[in-house]
Amino acid sequence: MSSIALDFTAGLHVENIAQIFSAVCLGDENASGSSPVAITLASVSRRWRLITLGYQQLWSRIVLGWPTDIVKAYLERSGSSLISVHGRHRMQGGIRPLENMQFVFGSAVMPRVRLIHLDLEMGWHMRWVYHLLCSNPAPSLEHFTFICDQADEIPMTMFGNKCPSHLRGLTLFNADLSPTSPLFSPTITSLRITLTIVDSFMEALRALPHLLDLSIVACNIPDDDLDDKQSIALVSLPHLRYLHVSQYARPVAKFLGLLQFPTTTEVDLKVQALPNDNPMTAICLDALHVADALRKHFSPADAAGASFAFLTVK
Repeated sequence: MSSIALDFTAGLHVENIAQIFSAVCLGDENASGSSPVAITLASVSRRWRLITLGYQQLWSRIVLGWPTDIVKAYLERSGSSLISVHGRHRMQGGIRPLENMQFVFGSAVMPRVRLIHLDLEMGWHMRWVYHLLCSNPAPSLEHFTFICDQADEIPMTMFGNKCPSHLRGLTLFNADLSPTSPLFSPTITSLRITLTIVDSFMEALRALPHLLDLSIVACNIPDDDLDDKQSIALVSLPHLRYLHVSQYARPVAKFLGLLQFPTTTEVDLKVQALPNDNPMTAICLDALHVADALRKHFSPADAAGASFAFLTVK
């Protein structure tokens, strides 16, 4: 295998080989039970080892389920590069990921963390996970994804209660938040929330003026929040390019009625009747509610420029 590898790379520049290696390593975060790709590549030949050790970005993807010595090796070989941290863990997964979190999310490494993607089972040492995530600021964090199999409330003191100044993407699944959470950084351009409760949701959106991408799926947007007199002032999202909402129709209509966004925004709506409503009557009425809300955004003159991915009423 070594001779084949050397023949294959003989005519390529080191930079090209490193780029190929980097593309091969992209699937590492989905393979927590196997040998990390960079480790395998480094063991093929002396030349490949020199190339991999000289290219810090190859070691910048950390999977919390890996053996601790491998995680430490990745942290050392990634040098000063920003790193991404991936973890998908269940109750039967043991405590190794938790041990790795203690130094990956520690004060020495946390400033280098660019991306965090956690998919955890409720009860999996969650209080300790929160403790680690709340202990230190994450000044370089750009993307944060938190997925939980059951609804849980994210603490107010995430990342040392300091707003990540570079945060651009926030994805939450079954993770409830306060609108004053430091995760609602004004720098966010992509917000995707599913099965999530955000108290005073319109207030939270008002703090995100640079949103380009907003997705809301099966979230609890309380009527009293949408009807609150303090929320009557329209929320302006002047840069919004894509809006996806999958909810019951009447809250969607109220929600749309409180938004201002460009007529060029691509709107993707999926709405359905409330469970206790008469289905046939509710479908017609709910469609009218949503249509009235959309009419405010798209006049006949603007309709030609508006883009609707699809509008589904069930």
